[in-house]
Amino acid sequence: MDEPCDHSHGRANIEVCIRVRPATSNASTCVLTPGRDTVVLHVPVSSESERGERADRILEAKFDHVLDCDSTQSSVYEQLGRRVVDGILDGFNGCVIAYGQTGSGKSHSVFGGEHEDRGLLPRIAEGLFQELQASECEHIVKVSYIEIYNEKVRDLLNPAATSGSGGMSLEIRRHPKVGVFVTGLTQNVAEGVEDVMRLLEFGHKIRVVGATNMNAVSSRSHAVVTLHVEQTVTDSRGVTRLRRAQLHAVDLAGSERMENSAIGEVRRKESNQINKSLLALSCTIAKLAEQERSGTNGDHVPYRNSKLTYLLSNALMGNCRTVLLACISPLSKSLCMSESTVRFASSAKKVRTLPMKNEEVDGNLVSSLRAEIDHLRHQLSEIGAEQKREAVIERMATAQLLHSQFSSTREELQAQSLVCASRRQQVLDNLGLSNGRLASAVASEAVLLRGDADPYLVNICDDPLLSGCLMYALPRGKVVSMGSSATCTIRIDGLGIQPETCSVVCHDGFTVELIVRCDITKSSGRRSSGSSGSGSSLLTKWRARAGRRGSVFKNSVTQVLVNNAIVERVSKLQNKDRLRIGRSHLFQLFIPQDQSAPQDTRMTRLVDEISLESYGGQLLAKEYAAHLKERIGGERAIAVFTILQEIKPLVDEANDLTDELRGGEEHELVFKAHVLTDVTSVDKDPEIMLALHSIERPDEIAEDGTCLFQLDNPEGAVSHGTDSLAAVWSVQQFRERLDVLREVYQEVKERDEPWGHPGDLDPWQDRASIHRVQSADTVRAPDVTDETDGKSALATQLSAVEAEQQRMHCELVQQLNAIGAELQQTRAEREALMDHIPNLEMELGQAHARIAATDTTCQKLQATRKNSH
Repeated sequence: MDEPCDHSHGRANIEVCIRVRPATSNASTCVLTPGRDTVVLHVPVSSESERGERADRILEAKFDHVLDCDSTQSSVYEQLGRRVVDGILDGFNGCVIAYGQTGSGKSHSVFGGEHEDRGLLPRIAEGLFQELQASECEHIVKVSYIEIYNEKVRDLLNPAATSGSGGMSLEIRRHPKVGVFVTGLTQNVAEGVEDVMRLLEFGHKIRVVGATNMNAVSSRSHAVVTLHVEQTVTDSRGVTRLRRAQLHAVDLAGSERMENSAIGEVRRKESNQINKSLLALSCTIAKLAEQERSGTNGDHVPYRNSKLTYLLSNALMGNCRTVLLACISPLSKSLCMSESTVRFASSAKKVRTLPMKNEEVDGNLVSSLRAEIDHLRHQLSEIGAEQKREAVIERMATAQLLHSQFSSTREELQAQSLVCASRRQQVLDNLGLSNGRLASAVASEAVLLRGDADPYLVNICDDPLLSGCLMYALPRGKVVSMGSSATCTIRIDGLGIQPETCSVVCHDGFTVELIVRCDITKSSGRRSSGSSGSGSSLLTKWRARAGRRGSVFKNSVTQVLVNNAIVERVSKLQNKDRLRIGRSHLFQLFIPQDQSAPQDTRMTRLVDEISLESYGGQLLAKEYAAHLKERIGGERAIAVFTILQEIKPLVDEANDLTDELRGGEEHELVFKAHVLTDVTSVDKDPEIMLALHSIERPDEIAEDGTCLFQLDNPEGAVSHGTDSLAAVWSVQQFRERLDVLREVYQEVKERDEPWGHPGDLDPWQDRASIHRVQSADTVRAPDVTDETDGKSALATQLSAVEAEQQRMHCELVQQLNAIGAELQQTRAEREALMDHIPNLEMELGQAHARIAATDTTCQKLQATRKNSH
């Protein structure tokens, strides 16, 4: 293992720490931590030739720190955070990057929970304020919080940019004296740790509101919190100096997205690829590690390929002390991702940065920026070419922005922060949100509330960090309306949300009713994920084609569900009921006055929730549940049905998105969940698989509801159409395709053109990787009965060759554009240097003149001295 570097001067390696999250009981594990700096992975061997004396090989790696599954949040801070605090106080920039697959503990490590579960960032903030207050020097701490999703940078603390659509994307720029910064980013003054936590809570709320409104997944976005620390210190000579430093705390998206998106066609078009930023981060780390290994630094480092790597360019190869916290799961089923994370961390360990103390005489930076503005203004008056004028204008705007930012007084910054705080509170009021966080309520833990408190709703989402951070109070006697309209008490948006969708009424603090508008509860005419599949859709081929509204189809309608049961008019809600509105808004109701003892009705409730289509379906589900319970035991059977319960809303969402994107086709694509059981063994739990069916739509629907199909039958129409199995995926593979479906849907809505253009992602194809549409003529439903002749096979190969050529051409053009951009920047810097040369020559001439005058004076003094003797 490399010895820890002295960060006070010179180059320093990125400090790497591996943290292993705790494993569930009785789970198979593959990670060992024999020492404080060593991690060992037991990797199963697949090749028969490698099966010798042992059945596995061992991957062993050494790092600066390895924290086992018993490590606490406090130990993480002691190992990593305390030195970060010391560095910030001494004027060194710091960066903590959390990397790993979804569910490995990244967000928990960075943000954490309450009390002893506080994460690294809150503890660093506590340490900073304790030291700053003890030093009694004048200081100011500013906080910013951004989210990077789909290559768009969003300010989560700017009240004007917290709309559901995400607001305007901010730009990232670089200045030779300031470094990389985000234009237009709000920086809020924090007087203490409480202010920091309050700002983080607001950012969490806006982050989850934006994710649900856009049908996105929070684990697919990157969160970057920055603490800007300025101190006014006086050195031993009495000179007042300004010490600046900033800390980036980065919670990256799940790294399995990068792993899966780096295959097939998804990798080939960087403008639309999934989690392009993680792939760019991996490439940047690999390139920097290769340069350190070979001792060369002439190769181009592609840090401008994504906004994430551009923002973190200083942390990866510039003025910064960087810590990488690589989180892994010890479970055997996560072995591949754990191995990938360990290898990524090993590459990062070889990368070195150049940390420097950021200290200056007070006012130097502001004076330098003012001089730069004056120089650019003078240069602008002498430039005639329009292209050069635009470049100078942009540079001057950047300098003016930075001058305004760094010249603001403490009082001005505090006043701006107060205005922003008032606007943020107004945003929460408009969204119907209450202050506070009740995340523990979602985990079914005890919540300290008064016994006569009003009922409330809390959000449930995929990210444990954000689940429960939205709390909606239900005051007694007040109608709480929910929908996308600005007049609604709780404003929500997204797929399947109407202007006024439903309302919740609390009558006496105990009785809560849900009222759904009757005009949105009509049958949608779309097959549900739980239907048997024997019938066909209630939409005929003609009506399906006629359902297009703009770029998407509107064949489905809004559904409001309580515990996965559709509510048509009015429903009385019980304590801990789950309310789902549309496809992405999920809430849980808590009634503090309900003190009734819970009963173990889990299996009955699970069966009812996953078999709502018909009474016959419920009977079959109950029979299967009883059989499964007898076969593998009650708890294991409940675990299987719990997975079915969790996957059902996702399947429904996938079907709705498919209807919106491909609802006009003659064959309806329907996702369904299936349970696979090994009849020869009871040791292995049944496995949940997701199947995609291609079901023919009827040509006509009889008055009695019978679906009729014209199949070239001379005797007339028949009552059954074709139903073929198009694909089968695991739950994880289905989730990946659902993520792609969400992105495709959002992209189609934004461009206002239907799906099926060349280059569009096609997540319905039964292939190992997610491919793209090659041409508009190839868009069709998957069909396993197709027989491809020699000509079509040759055409497919030619299309693949053409696509590969197009990919290579696009990559070459992109590389040339990147080189051209850097060349243009170099030319601009050279021109700026050339502009300074006359001034330098003048100063040099003046210096020579002063030296000559000094020599003449010395000669005269020597002559006078000789004469006096």
